[in-house]
Amino acid sequence: MMVSVKTVRIMRPPEYRRQLGITKSGEYRARHERLLPPPIQLGPRSIGLPAHEVDIIIAARIAGTTDDGMREIVSRLVAARGIDVIKMLEMVEKRHCNPEKAEG
Repeated sequence: MMVSVKTVRIMRPPEYRRQLGITKSGEYRARHERLLPPPIQLGPRSIGLPAHEVDIIIAARIAGTTDDGMREIVSRLVAARGIDVIKMLEMVEKRHCNPEKAEG
């Protein structure tokens, strides 16, 4: 799953809890059961989840995905975070090493 830098939006805990319809304790339980991805550290005391991950989790639940299926989805979402970063870094590197090709 490639995510465009322009479309990435981070949801803070109150917003994603409201979207998911869960409480703070429900969030901790779901995370412990690997039904939610771990948050992204935004700062020393600040976390969030990418909005597209929240949307995918909601869509999977609407579709009736089982807990085991949700664990697989969460695992893939977390794995995609690393892939997206690597691809973005490669794009940046190409632009810095060969700026005339990146523009055309």
